Amino acid sequence: MVAASLLNLVLTLKTPNSRFIDVVLATLLISPEIYLWITISIHIKVWLSKIRITKQDGWANQYRAETGQTRSHVLLYAVALLAFAVAVAYLIKLNFGTLSNPAVQRALNPYLTQGFVMLTVLTIFEFMVMLNQLWKLRGPYKA
Repeated sequence: MVAASLLNLVLTLKTPNSRFIDVVLATLLISPEIYLWITISIHIKVWLSKIRITKQDGWANQYRAETGQTRSHVLLYAVALLAFAVAVAYLIKLNFGTLSNPAVQRALNPYLTQGFVMLTVLTIFEFMVMLNQLWKLRGPYKA
C-alpha cells in the first residue's frame, strides 16, 4: 500500500497543473478506489445490457439524460448493499457454531493455507511491479 501511495504521489507531482487536492487524494488512495468501483459498475452494466433480451434505445437514453429526465440509483444501491451486509452478518451469526466446528476448520485449512500463499505471491509480484514503475519514473517524465 505504501508503494502504491508513493507511485500515485510521484505520478501526481509529475502531472502538470496538479492541485493540492489531487496530491492528497492520490496519496491516500481514495481516487483509485473510486475509479475501480466506477469501472466495475460500468462493466457490469454493459454485460447486463448485452445479456438482456429486450434492447434499449441508446439515443433515447442519451436524450433523457441530457434533458434531466433520469434519476440516480445511488440510494437504491446503498440500501441494497446495506441489506446484503446485514444478511451476511446474520447468516454468519446463525452458522457460527458450524463454522467454528473443528472438522469444518480441518477441511478448510488446506484451501485457506494455499489461498494465503497465493495472496502473498501476488502481493510480492505487484510490489515489484510498482517498484519497477517508480524506478522508471525517476527521470524527466511528464504525465
